[in-house]
Amino acid sequence: MPTSMRHRITIQENVTSEDELGGRSSNWQPFMTVWGEINELEGKRFFGSQTSGSYDIFLFTNTKIKIRYRAGISPSMRVSYNSYGGQSKTLVIEGILDDGQNHRFLTLICRNLGDKGT
Repeated sequence: MPTSMRHRITIQENVTSEDELGGRSSNWQPFMTVWGEINELEGKRFFGSQTSGSYDIFLFTNTKIKIRYRAGISPSMRVSYNSYGGQSKTLVIEGILDDGQNHRFLTLICRNLGDKGT
């Protein structure tokens, strides 16, 4: 394993299930756990409406994650991992690139949909 792939990431899929009364619920469940290289590409900060004397802050970060090729990953999935500070992060997969079209590595283009803070 290349040393640059030092992050343990879990790819999750949204699974819908039906209960005995016919109701549906969806839950994010692990699809696979792999080693990957995580690089934040850019970040943007937006200020929203004023709430109780402060402004809502929305942070959007684009992130590139490189993993060994795995079949079955789709943009309907998401990625979770623990950052160096131990904080859990969840990213939405927006695009998947087969590097070199040779099925050796995948690059997942992801977006953190918001650490919302004040």
